[in-house]
Amino acid sequence: MKKLFTAGLALFIVLSVCWMSISAEPENKLKNMDWVKFYNQSPVAKLQESGVDYWSAPGINSAWASPGLDIYPAVKAAIGKEDEVSVYIVFDARVKYTNTADNGKDYPCGILLRATGISADIKDNFKETYMGSAFVNSDGNVTCRFTTEAKISDQWTHFELQKDFTSDDTDDTFWTAWMLCLDRMTNSSSASALEFKNMGVYLEDEFSPTETEAPADGGTDNEEPATNQATPTPVIINTPVNFNKYGITFSTGVPVADANGSATPAQTNAAATKAATPTAKTEPKKTSAGLIIAVAIGAVVIVSAAVISCVLILKKRNEAPQDEEEEN
Repeated sequence: MKKLFTAGLALFIVLSVCWMSISAEPENKLKNMDWVKFYNQSPVAKLQESGVDYWSAPGINSAWASPGLDIYPAVKAAIGKEDEVSVYIVFDARVKYTNTADNGKDYPCGILLRATGISADIKDNFKETYMGSAFVNSDGNVTCRFTTEAKISDQWTHFELQKDFTSDDTDDTFWTAWMLCLDRMTNSSSASALEFKNMGVYLEDEFSPTETEAPADGGTDNEEPATNQATPTPVIINTPVNFNKYGITFSTGVPVADANGSATPAQTNAAATKAATPTAKTEPKKTSAGLIIAVAIGAVVIVSAAVISCVLILKKRNEAPQDEEEEN
């Protein structure tokens, strides 16, 4: 009976650790992964590479001609009923050069959110209406800047962008979407497409960023298209297959200096924003949940064996005096 109890206890410990290993993976609040045609000129195609979905957006004909990904619902889900929330916005990006001779070259860019479907009060009376600090309004272009000093290349580059939002930011009477996108693409004429994968929005408390050297604050100078666009309708080509939503590693990337793009109005972003932490890596390796669980199980088995051994030793010590009394 004692042996059965000991075996059952060991099995319970193993299963408990397995459950904790699985539940420890942060929840991706981003449910809709679809990049859509935004300021780029062509529909976005959903493709697959090595069993992982990625989105390819052609029509990159200006410094701000980027597709967009709406992360507004994800941030709303993250903040819930709280007054404020800190999140990590993560994704991988690369550029497809028109001329393969450009492969290996850096492709400077900025990263920002563009609010769309903005109300008349936000557009015309922004300071009186909006009490948050994440967004600014420059001539009707409402944006949240992450960095102006990012860079990508023809190889996948991983980004993790930390940002604080408040309940005032998620007021549906202000806007209907926040489009994650790129701008300040000074080499846009060399690109045939921008491509993205492994997107996610995670609570800071649950997310474990890789330690890297953070680049200097990219500044607040903002470059915007002259007109605001409504939220675009998603255009998806091909069939969604097994999107790998998590498991990301990366190494430190060195930010490149920002430069002005082609002719657009230059505005000043007066809000203080946290410096993002874009980092670069060629073909980032994936963290395997199965591997984590296997290691955890191995560790628990070793610990359980040690516990069982201690129990048996104590049992023998307790039985020894009884045997001596019976002999006497």
